[in-house]
Amino acid sequence: MSSPPTQPPLDPEAALGDALPDPVLAPRALAELREAFAPSLEVSPEADARVLHTLHDYRRKKAHSAGFWRGFQIAAVLAIVASFMFYMNRRNAEMAANSAFAKVAAEQREAAKAREESITHLADAGAAEKTDDLNATTPLAAATYAYAVPEKPTILDVLNLARRVENSPGATAKRSRSGFKPTGEVVSPFEEVNELAAKVVGAEPSQVPALADRALAARDERDAFADSSSEGAERHDAPRFNFSPAMPAVAPAPGFAQPGFAETRILSYDIMLDVGSRALAAFQIEISMSAPDTARVTLMGVRGGDHPALQRQPLFDSRRVSKPGSHTTFTIANFDTGKDLPTGDVRVARIVLVVVGPGNPGVTARLVIAAGLEGIPIPAGLRVVERAPISGSDLKHKQLEKVVDDAETLTPAK
Repeated sequence: MSSPPTQPPLDPEAALGDALPDPVLAPRALAELREAFAPSLEVSPEADARVLHTLHDYRRKKAHSAGFWRGFQIAAVLAIVASFMFYMNRRNAEMAANSAFAKVAAEQREAAKAREESITHLADAGAAEKTDDLNATTPLAAATYAYAVPEKPTILDVLNLARRVENSPGATAKRSRSGFKPTGEVVSPFEEVNELAAKVVGAEPSQVPALADRALAARDERDAFADSSSEGAERHDAPRFNFSPAMPAVAPAPGFAQPGFAETRILSYDIMLDVGSRALAAFQIEISMSAPDTARVTLMGVRGGDHPALQRQPLFDSRRVSKPGSHTTFTIANFDTGKDLPTGDVRVARIVLVVVGPGNPGVTARLVIAAGLEGIPIPAGLRVVERAPISGSDLKHKQLEKVVDDAETLTPAK
């Protein structure tokens, strides 16, 4: 068989076909098809080019339309996801609003708002407050309210914590080795309150239960003696949640017990707070005392106030204040969760000092915070009143307790 004749190359047709924008059908193949099937001379290459351009535009528009719909689908999916997330957040918010924690959170917000308003009120009242402090007057506007700093709690935090624990389920317990006495003969061992109370005055947490143990034992002895000596007398319930550490034992100062020492005397200072018509539920005061160069000053103890709610001995660190020195600063604090609270100008504490040697010590006080029945800060005027001294060359250490009791009837020093 003879081979088919070889066709000459179609250079003009192929060159025109190479310029056609058809990525599917090769231009040279198109030209060869036209040559093989004897195309009509009525269809020009320009017509083929227009057809191919039309097909290209159609494919481009189709791809553009597919991209648009793909973007629309993605946007729709994102919108559905966003709507679902919004619904879930709103549903969670509604569930949280109806949960048991919602009330607690609302109370915390209200308490924070009340504190801010009270601090603003205290700052305004402190500018006009004038007290007759014998040694120093502390403006209320300069008082530091450390409760805003978690590392530095105040007696206000102890008061509010004690109230929450007292009102919580299961707070009532049988008499224990340590704790506070909320009502009657029932004692609740609230270790968190003990630890926070010790932190306020800078004592060790282990010291607070030990002091409370001695105080409860001493109180029971006094109550038993009162019952045996006065039949039919009404007994008052103990103030609720009132810390009551026992008075620390203080060693006599050198030379104090020596007979004939005429410069030995006992000085007592009343710490007064004027809260006006408001009820005083808690206070925290910083006491500074300095000894002269010619005398030795020893803190014998800190006594409670006049009102039954504050008659118990205030909180303080006995290790820090029982050591004599040239200058000592310590904190006293007290609180009561009951509703029978003092108002007006009231004595909240009494500082008793033993001075050996000539010269008078300096005693100043600074109000840290005073709180009312609602558990928020209140304005208060602070002053220190020195009472008439007790002196004599025949004073002995065993007589000090009786002498201090006798000082209760003395009038303030002129």
